[in-house]
Amino acid sequence: MLKTIGKKRLPRKPSKLLRFALESLKLREKSPKYRINMSKWFIRTPKFCMVCFAGATLSRVYRMKNNLLDELTYNTPPYRVAMALNYIHKNMVRSGLEWLNVPASSLTDVYIPPYEKGRRNFKKAIKTLADKLEANGY
Repeated sequence: MLKTIGKKRLPRKPSKLLRFALESLKLREKSPKYRINMSKWFIRTPKFCMVCFAGATLSRVYRMKNNLLDELTYNTPPYRVAMALNYIHKNMVRSGLEWLNVPASSLTDVYIPPYEKGRRNFKKAIKTLADKLEANGY
């Protein structure tokens, strides 16, 4: 079971969650303790932690020891957030939104480009998706 860091909590509203995830990613990019690797959830090494979009987000809220996937309990809120962010960063927006209980019918027209091909475009697309979710009440 994951333990929270202080009183931090994941936002429940999907648009706020995506903004929190984007902020988390930016913080982890700047930190020498982290390396962004979208194919690694959360892997601790002796010198730094490798994190993906979901790992960057969850590591701000939960204390994690080694591998994020080993520490998540199926279908709990942290698991659902991890799955959602994983699908969204892979441009599988509909699947990601389903993990957040958002009907994806009108919100799947946002293309999420690969992070590895351009951080700026990836972040801009995540912000656009968050804006669309907010405009639709999510």
